[in-house]
Amino acid sequence: MKLRILSITLMLCVLISAFSGCGLIERIDETTPATTTPVTTTPAPTTPAPTTPAPTTPAPTTPAPTTPAPTTPAPTTPAPTTPAPTTPAPTTPAPTTPAPTTPAPTTPAPTTPAPTTPPETTPVPPPVIEVPQYINPLTGLEADRDLSGERPVAVSIENAKDAFPHYGLLYADVVYEFLAEDGITRFLALTYDYADVNVFEPVRSARCYTIDLVQNHDAIFVHAGGSVGAGGAYEEIANRNIDNIDGVNGPADIKYPALFGRDQERLDAGLTGAHTMYITGANIVKAIELLNIRTTSTAEKSSPFKFVEYGTENTLEDGNDALHVRIKHYGNYQIIDMVYNAETNQYMRYQNKTAKVDDPIAHTDAETGEQLGFENVILLQCTTTRRNDGTKHIDIDMVTDEGEYGTGYYCYGGKVIEILWQKTSGDDQIRFFNTDHTELELNRGKTYISIFDIEYRNFAYSKNYNNSTIVTFNHEW
Repeated sequence: MKLRILSITLMLCVLISAFSGCGLIERIDETTPATTTPVTTTPAPTTPAPTTPAPTTPAPTTPAPTTPAPTTPAPTTPAPTTPAPTTPAPTTPAPTTPAPTTPAPTTPAPTTPAPTTPPETTPVPPPVIEVPQYINPLTGLEADRDLSGERPVAVSIENAKDAFPHYGLLYADVVYEFLAEDGITRFLALTYDYADVNVFEPVRSARCYTIDLVQNHDAIFVHAGGSVGAGGAYEEIANRNIDNIDGVNGPADIKYPALFGRDQERLDAGLTGAHTMYITGANIVKAIELLNIRTTSTAEKSSPFKFVEYGTENTLEDGNDALHVRIKHYGNYQIIDMVYNAETNQYMRYQNKTAKVDDPIAHTDAETGEQLGFENVILLQCTTTRRNDGTKHIDIDMVTDEGEYGTGYYCYGGKVIEILWQKTSGDDQIRFFNTDHTELELNRGKTYISIFDIEYRNFAYSKNYNNSTIVTFNHEW
């Protein structure tokens, strides 16, 4: 019995020692400290136990390999490794992926070309249009010098059949045409560049209403003779203090043969002296110096025209077609045709070659052969009366009553509109108006102004030069 108890006790000791290696004994010590002491003290006196325990020692060796098992948990610490890397990594990319999507908003920005299309239409206004430094007050076009303080000259040029061809008209910026006598018309040619003109020919006499036209421009008047008597040209020149250069009755150092000449070829052809007088541009300059004529003026006094803004156009879009304009003076005696040329945007002048015959020829310059052309054609209806002085001379009333208007037409670009005009005194400038009394804006370029009897109403316009509908009211003297 004692031996069995001893062997049990010994086995317990072996087990305890084995468990003590795995740390289990410490937990038992904590819970049951009193029982452990008797177990350890009892085996010490029993020495025979070493023979029996030898075979049982294998038991402790088996637990030894099992102790490594607790070491396997160490590798199982993967738990820390997985969370740490995995959580941050996915979360950061998530914000970065939206960043690439932000370019998408930038693609709409290129679609803003829509606003860029309007700027392409805006260059049409002022940017492209450069206003020249100097403007010619008579044409509204560019000049090679400042003309705003200069006076133009106005030269009286004959237009009888024997006067063909003309010299100098081609260089005029403004040309007036009006009846002189017996259905024959006369020109008044205005230019600033008279010094550059080789010759004006044939120079002819003045009429009282010619002075009214000269005063529209504060011009220096060049003529050869004039109507005499009460209300004649010479009386008007004296009373109104008109600066003039006279080839017939001027001072000896001015009149023929000093600065004026006669065309010998015309004389040899049998033409009378009245159709042969001429003056050069250089001699006009000399005459101005000798007569000490004022050469300064203002642009306002030199030109009665109100031009359209530079680079723009008054298209007369509400007007009627006027590709051919015909003016008949004194029945069929003198027929003037102004034919529109779309390529040059000018009305080209034609005139019947033979009196009272409808045989128009191109009106060309005698020196260059170039045909006369004008951007603007103005037709003024006036009252014409015969002078009771025993001559065939006439008077044209160029002055309107206060508050009253004259009537007329303005042609440009193959179109025509009705206009009004006003001249309150002989020395005041003429003014042009639309029918609603707003001031007429004239297109820039050369201007031809025809003055004719209101009773004749010798004005017609049509679409076709060869098939014109001419409205004529013949006035019997």
